[in-house]
Amino acid sequence: MDHVGGCTVRGGVPIHDFYLGAIGRGLIKIALVVIGLGSFMAAYFGFIFTMVAAGEQSQDLPAPGPLLWVGFGLALVCMLVLFAWWVYDAFKMSTRIDSRNDAIRKDAAQEFNVDPWSF
Repeated sequence: MDHVGGCTVRGGVPIHDFYLGAIGRGLIKIALVVIGLGSFMAAYFGFIFTMVAAGEQSQDLPAPGPLLWVGFGLALVCMLVLFAWWVYDAFKMSTRIDSRNDAIRKDAAQEFNVDPWSF
């Protein structure tokens, strides 16, 4: 568990998107994590079970099947998309936070009828 900017980051879950009001973006990132890890685990365990079953019957191990490559390929694509999004967020996060803080400041100033930059 790391502390970044006063927020607790747990395992790469895009909580910051929810904090900033980008719920759809956060849900897409969570879906990419689940799909990527799920397809990787399914391909990995499918491969292991195939090897174990083939090893018990003969000394010749079967070649990896197409499901293995599809599973690992899907996991790779999901992780590459998440990595690119992570790099993008690294450069744009301060702008997004400043924009969100300005909106909150303006709403609070309008509600209390004060200058937005007086607090």
